[in-house]
Amino acid sequence: MIVAADLECNDKGKVVVGKETKIACDRASELVHAHKDCIVVMTAGEARGKWNHIWMAEIMADYMKERGLPNNLIVYRKAGAFNTDGEMRELVEFAKPPYPAVGSWANGPSEIILVVKWWHAYRSKWLCRYRLKKAGLDIPVSVSECPSYARIGTVLREPIAMIENRLRILIHD
Repeated sequence: MIVAADLECNDKGKVVVGKETKIACDRASELVHAHKDCIVVMTAGEARGKWNHIWMAEIMADYMKERGLPNNLIVYRKAGAFNTDGEMRELVEFAKPPYPAVGSWANGPSEIILVVKWWHAYRSKWLCRYRLKKAGLDIPVSVSECPSYARIGTVLREPIAMIENRLRILIHD
């Protein structure tokens, strides 16, 4: 699963994946080519504001197709929220039985590999494991970390986001 969320406009004005999302998508593509039993699952929410309600998961899927990944190895799901927890909730919904007849998931996933920026890896993995456990799914989760060009403020905000996620879960779950 790709965890990324930056967009940009190309020279023709088309909305495309941003620099960090390209890195994550390229890493996922490498994993698929190295492990023939992989599929790529993208869950992302609706990008609002200047992006005019574009679904990030669709933009990532388009990029993966442009990279030459066959359609049968690409799954995108529209997450209910444009945040990490929303993405993990949607991934878990996809991972529940009955399993979709997509690539190696026909009998259920044997592992989930999160392709994520290095500074976002801990929270992403924690949320994924939490959501899987809450759904009664025992699927191993690992991380493939990507380099990041994020601004220092974004990186420093991550521990705060972790605390917010834990508090939200304590209050609402």
